Amino acid sequence: MKPEAVAEHSADMSFLEHLDQFRAALLWMGGVLLVLFVPALLLADKIRDVLIRCSLPPQLQLQFFSPIEPFMVQLKIAMFTAVLVGAPLLFWRLWQFVKPALYGSEQRWIMRLTVICSVLFIVGAIMALLLAVPLMMRFSLSFQTDQLKPLIGLENFISLAGWMMLGFGIMFQLPVAIYLLAAGNIISVATFRKQRPLVVVGIVTIAALLMPDVVTQLVLSVPAWLMFEISLLLAAWTVRRRAAEASETEPETVPADDPWTATPEVPPSTAPAVPAEEARLTRYQRPYGQAHPPHRIRFGGSGRRPPR
Repeated sequence: MKPEAVAEHSADMSFLEHLDQFRAALLWMGGVLLVLFVPALLLADKIRDVLIRCSLPPQLQLQFFSPIEPFMVQLKIAMFTAVLVGAPLLFWRLWQFVKPALYGSEQRWIMRLTVICSVLFIVGAIMALLLAVPLMMRFSLSFQTDQLKPLIGLENFISLAGWMMLGFGIMFQLPVAIYLLAAGNIISVATFRKQRPLVVVGIVTIAALLMPDVVTQLVLSVPAWLMFEISLLLAAWTVRRRAAEASETEPETVPADDPWTATPEVPPSTAPAVPAEEARLTRYQRPYGQAHPPHRIRFGGSGRRPPR
């Protein structure tokens, strides 16, 4: 079934049919990656040269230590390029599968978050490639002496650059998470501001886990902290705007003396009040004539009818 037809028939599908559609979506996405992998493999040499030119100092030369290492590096670069280029198509196909189960407001929110997260991830990856990796390589070369020469392998450098780009891209998703938690009233903005030192320590800890040296840790921690502060400002503005909209749409209070909306008073009951002592009496403790109905009045002290 075509992706456009999934939404039309999703309401009539069983659980197994949904699994079949999910399998078809996975096969479609795998085919897209396979189609994009071939040209990416042909362009892997040029992509590798661009990475080296943007990240390495001119005086540093990369080495390879096994005959098949350059080919394995090309496979890694081609696969990463295919996923990066095909990400819009992969998301579109997955979106066609998930979209029928969402409301209109949820669809709009997910589309906005997807665009924002994608932009932040790309910005983080570019920052890692153009700023963090060159700083790390210069920091490494600063330890060079006459007795200590750098010898960096091609595969090690490509793997390190790829992990740093991935780490920066993931770290740049922090403002989205902070904004969702604060704007959704899961964790208030005041709580985030009060616990700001703990948040900063958490950012530095995550940067230390993702990055190999102190320089790149600082390069990652400072922008992440700035984006945390910006996300708090945006979340506080969103909360204030929602509060203002809620106060504007709040219904007006009706005065108590309005003759059209006032509740009519119910006149008090005119039935005689029963004394509390009589209300607590059982049917056998009440006076003789009130304990039984008229046709059950006792004759001669017994409950039997009189003889005819």
